[in-house]
Amino acid sequence: MRRLAVAAAVGLIAFAASPVDAGSSSALSETVRPVVGRATAPDGLDAADIARLERLAVAEAAAAAASRDRDRVAPDADRVWHALARCESGGNPAARSAGGRYHGAFQFSLATWRSLGYAGSPTDHGYDAQLAAAKKLQARSGWRQWPSCSRRLGLR
Repeated sequence: MRRLAVAAAVGLIAFAASPVDAGSSSALSETVRPVVGRATAPDGLDAADIARLERLAVAEAAAAAASRDRDRVAPDADRVWHALARCESGGNPAARSAGGRYHGAFQFSLATWRSLGYAGSPTDHGYDAQLAAAKKLQARSGWRQWPSCSRRLGLR
């Protein structure tokens, strides 16, 4: 049983030692370093070390989930824009159409994206930048830029 707990703790060290973002890496490194040296000698780990590693792993998993979801459509976003993004791309700011012509949560063509004053591709930018561009485009050209989804959502 003790070997299983030690093996789990060593696995948690490897998981927790990989930082998710710059904000969490320094705090995580300072917290994990004293334990990592003992992890090579499993008999040196006690129950307190294992519990501490488990807490770190849980916190790091939460940070990783938050990082992955950072650019996803926020559930409390404006309902019209959220519905449009869900219709166009499933709400994924990294989406590309099957033919590769349209990009991002609102499926911009590169020409349209650049005409709005943005560089690169919409997928190089997060959801918030894409939402700002979509609002700018809608103010300029109306809902016709998204013909299928605007019709489906009853937007005129």
